[in-house]
Amino acid sequence: MPKYSLLFFIDHLKRGSGLENSAMNLCLALNERGHEVHVCCNSADSLEEWAVHQDMGRVDEIIELVNADLTIDWGFFHEADLHRMGQGTHRGYMELYIDAFSGIMRKIKVVDFKRPKHQDKIREQEKMLRNRNAFFMTNSEQSSDMAIAGGANRRRVKTYHQTVDLSHFDKIRIAKYRNEMREKFGIAETDVLFLYVAHNLKLKNIALLETLFESMNGPAKLLVVGKRKPDEMNKNMIYAGAQSDMAKIYAAGDALLHPTFFDSCANVVLEAMSCSMPVIVSDTAGINEIVRDTKDGWVLSVRDDGHTDKWRKQITELLDADTRAAMGASARETAETRDFKSFVDWFENYLDEIHTAKKGSV
Repeated sequence: MPKYSLLFFIDHLKRGSGLENSAMNLCLALNERGHEVHVCCNSADSLEEWAVHQDMGRVDEIIELVNADLTIDWGFFHEADLHRMGQGTHRGYMELYIDAFSGIMRKIKVVDFKRPKHQDKIREQEKMLRNRNAFFMTNSEQSSDMAIAGGANRRRVKTYHQTVDLSHFDKIRIAKYRNEMREKFGIAETDVLFLYVAHNLKLKNIALLETLFESMNGPAKLLVVGKRKPDEMNKNMIYAGAQSDMAKIYAAGDALLHPTFFDSCANVVLEAMSCSMPVIVSDTAGINEIVRDTKDGWVLSVRDDGHTDKWRKQITELLDADTRAAMGASARETAETRDFKSFVDWFENYLDEIHTAKKGSV
């Protein structure tokens, strides 16, 4: 495998979670495999493994200085050989997010999305998408469709779904935290604890779960994890706040619910699956493309007529311990197909393809 000099464009390079952490892990892996890694960013954790240029305002100067074999844009920050689209497109996101609103608020959002700040962002992205020399990597077919709709060459768009650290998010490894965490949040051993993890409550459809758990009888409880507390907490809901160690949260839980109106590929779902938890996800969560419906859990609409009753039915089915155990084991099997090393192998091959195409176009 050839070794390349690579220049990444990333807003923030940091450890933790989310898109920035995925970039960090990939840069580390590529550096370890012998590639020369450079990063142009606005901020970064202290690193010595590669060259970090902390000033996106100087991006053109840095491109000329580094003279990399390939440039990799982690988003839509600058024109590049490869764009990694971790959030779909802004136009696609808005078209799905609008379904989180109804009545007068929907009308207000329709008008708001026509404002220059949104339309300018769409134009900037679609200019990059129409670049005939650029390649695109998405984390779901849903996002690939958005890229193509925005003008990207279909033959230059590839999908690779999220990966997960199977050793860190593992049921056996985290089992020791279960009693401690359930006691912390006042969860009885007889309770069945469903997890909901989100910061943007509107987008991730907390309203559906507020309705369902308000009327839920029996042992079902909902633990809400995120930096914003829902306005409509009821007797079956517990607010945990933002959490830095999600593995411990998964140890406390029995299943995960993700009724989002949009996600490019919800990583929290894959982490829960890796911890042998059944999941119920929306059909626009991105990760729904790898969740095996009726085996790992369920993939359900959040838009169809009667969807509330369908979510209630499947949540009720997960109150059965045997059902949870069988689906949780199946979910772990699916998660085991998403290891990080295989992604790095795939990414190196993709870099080789892009470099070959680039040389051929010169």
